[in-house]
Amino acid sequence: MKHGNARTAGNAVAMAIRKGTLEPASKFRCVDCGDKASDYDHRDYRKPLEVVPVCRSSNLLRGSAKRCGRKKCSVSYGVLIATRAPAYLYDQMTELAKKNRRSLAGEIFVAIRSYIEIQDARAMRSAPGRFE
Repeated sequence: MKHGNARTAGNAVAMAIRKGTLEPASKFRCVDCGDKASDYDHRDYRKPLEVVPVCRSSNLLRGSAKRCGRKKCSVSYGVLIATRAPAYLYDQMTELAKKNRRSLAGEIFVAIRSYIEIQDARAMRSAPGRFE
C-alpha cells in the first residue's frame, strides 16, 4: 500500500522532529532550488528518516517516491545528474530553476528533453526519408 507507507514514513519524521532528533524542515534551504524548505521529501518510504528538505513547489514537482525497476529510487535523477555536473553548469541550472519556478531536477529534465528534441530534429533533416 503506497499511501500506508507514505503515511508511516511521514509519521516517523513528525515523531523525530518532536523528539528533537530531526530539525524542522523550515530551518533548512530546499535542496532543489535554494528557497526556504517547508517539507521533507522521501525517495524511499522504507527508509523513513532518509529525507531531504524541500520547498512546497519542489516537493510537488518531485512527486511521490519512485520505483527504479524493483527498487525505489534513493535520489532524484535530476539531483544525481547535478551532483556530477561541473560547478558552473550546476550554478546555471540552479539559477534557471529559480527563474522558472521549478525544482533543479525539473529544470534538468526540461533541458534533457529539449536536447533530445533538437537531436531528433537534426537526425530527421539529415536523413529525410529514413524517418517516414
